[in-house]
Amino acid sequence: MLTTWNATDGASLHAEFLGRELSKTNKLTVFAPTFESMSKDRHLLPLGSDDDFVIRGFEQTWGSRGWVDERLCEESYDVLLVEALDRMPIPTLGEMFPRIKAKKVQVVHEWALPDNPGYYELDFDAIVCFDHRYKTMLLERYAEQKIHIIPYPCHSFATGNKERARDKLGLPRDALILFSFGRQPLFEYDDYLWLANEFGGEHEFMYLVVRSDDPTGSEAVRERLQSGSRFCAVRFERPSIDELYDYLHAADVHLVPKAPSSNIVVSSTVFQCLGSGTPTVIPDTRYVELLDKEVVKYRPNDRAHLKSQVSRLLSEESFRQATVTAATEYAQENSEQKIAEKFMDLFLSLYRKSALKEIGLSDSCTLRSRDKVWD
Repeated sequence: MLTTWNATDGASLHAEFLGRELSKTNKLTVFAPTFESMSKDRHLLPLGSDDDFVIRGFEQTWGSRGWVDERLCEESYDVLLVEALDRMPIPTLGEMFPRIKAKKVQVVHEWALPDNPGYYELDFDAIVCFDHRYKTMLLERYAEQKIHIIPYPCHSFATGNKERARDKLGLPRDALILFSFGRQPLFEYDDYLWLANEFGGEHEFMYLVVRSDDPTGSEAVRERLQSGSRFCAVRFERPSIDELYDYLHAADVHLVPKAPSSNIVVSSTVFQCLGSGTPTVIPDTRYVELLDKEVVKYRPNDRAHLKSQVSRLLSEESFRQATVTAATEYAQENSEQKIAEKFMDLFLSLYRKSALKEIGLSDSCTLRSRDKVWD
């Protein structure tokens, strides 16, 4: 895999969900960006130590020339999976690609077609996108048979005990707790800070925000959020997936800050959290336009609607349970394991197609032996 890894962004999360699952039954090597090049992007903060199979093997240059570890060409790999190509040193990869004998598969995270000509010159055997919106966009540049839709993976369903999670995290047992995490622009929290002020006078209450800010800006962030609501508590952490799920299990509602976007986008935060058993509230934007009852949406900039949706989650057990059930079913249907299986099926189909081509047969034929049939 050639991808970001152990970083605070959706491409890294996708790669980690997929890669760690694939590594259970396959030999995996990950070429990830150097920490120095990654640090130039404010969105990409490192999360913990690397797995043994990770090589910090390229410069993240956003399309310009840069260093790539020669081991990408020298080792014998069956498949090269590239995630978020627009961040890569594309001219350097273009020179290396003919020497890489593996089947090459691209996972598109880009929310619009890049304008870098070299991007389209890299000869991938297959291109994976998350849904039909991405496919429609990609059809402007690629043949349809090369494009494959495989949904963004979800973390496997994992419920927890609220009281135990609160005790572990040092949170009050009896308070109503709304929770957000991530590193969103601060203005995207304004609706939820307003909501905290609305609820704060009615309940024992906390709006808990966990952010992964670097130390130089943390106090300014704390001051900005807590000036918006005295009921807002801020913690600066970069939690692992297990630690994040402790926070989700401790919370009554998960609030996702997301401003509207005109681009083709998905929310990795939502997919990461659907399996927690805690309902998610998010503005009704393109990030969740293909989700329905799995999340609770409110009209952007309509704070009265936001309050009514959260109040309904807290007061109507049937509504809350329907949301949790739909989210759980989606997470199970699109778990890391099932998405990894879809990728393995794709990899095997690419080799099957090559084998058929070598012996002069079409991809739609059936191979038969005395006791076996391969469709």
